[in-house]
Amino acid sequence: MTGMDVLRRVRAYEKDMARLRLQLACVRDAALRITRSTDTTGHGGQEDKMGEYAAKVDGIERMLAEREAIHNRDLICAGALIAGLDPAQGSVIYCRMVRGLTERQTAAQLSTSQDSIRGLYRRAREALLRTEIENV
Repeated sequence: MTGMDVLRRVRAYEKDMARLRLQLACVRDAALRITRSTDTTGHGGQEDKMGEYAAKVDGIERMLAEREAIHNRDLICAGALIAGLDPAQGSVIYCRMVRGLTERQTAAQLSTSQDSIRGLYRRAREALLRTEIENV
């Protein structure tokens, strides 16, 4: 795995965790909206639904916790990779890959031209593609 793979995973995990948080909120909301109803024979029919929603919430919370642990480990690795770059390249990679800023936003943030950002980003990517990471 290369340094760029780790940085790509950082962005992907953030999007994945946002999706899981939204899914968790939807399931919790659905569980809160369940009201006891009767089936055609006059008996309650929602007990199983509550258990089903509780199991879904537990499963999503476990997945989210696992992904957060992996994400935190990848963030530490990304920080070490960025620290190993030239400071200007590290700033560009941080803005682009970790924060998810566009080329134009990165140029504005770092008070430089887009051409400069493009060159720094290219050189940083090349350096990170040559960096092999083990056990990540």
